[in-house]
Amino acid sequence: MLYSNTAKFHISIIPIRWYKDDILTKLSSSILENSPVLTAVESSDTAMLHTVDFTLQNLKKHFQEFYNNEIIQQIISKRNKFGIAFLTAKTAINIALKTGCDNELVKLLRKFILTKQKS
Repeated sequence: MLYSNTAKFHISIIPIRWYKDDILTKLSSSILENSPVLTAVESSDTAMLHTVDFTLQNLKKHFQEFYNNEIIQQIISKRNKFGIAFLTAKTAINIALKTGCDNELVKLLRKFILTKQKS
């Protein structure tokens, strides 16, 4: 992992849901692509905010050098699989608790764990 005293942010990286208004929907993609990246520099006194000559294209190029697309796809696929499995488990737990069958679910899961750990 890279370490730096400065953190660089581009407005298009921050999810729209974090904004109270619809500023990003009003901006064209060309404005976003060429807008500067904000750099937050932490000093001993206060945190300062200033802009630098660094665009989204520079940021994309920088990250493409460090991250392989295939590795990213594997991570995303694993994250999606985890999300589906977690949602299924959570749904099963809720149903088991509502119907009073939580002991049955626990036994089923323990059996699954033992079977998979042996293989």
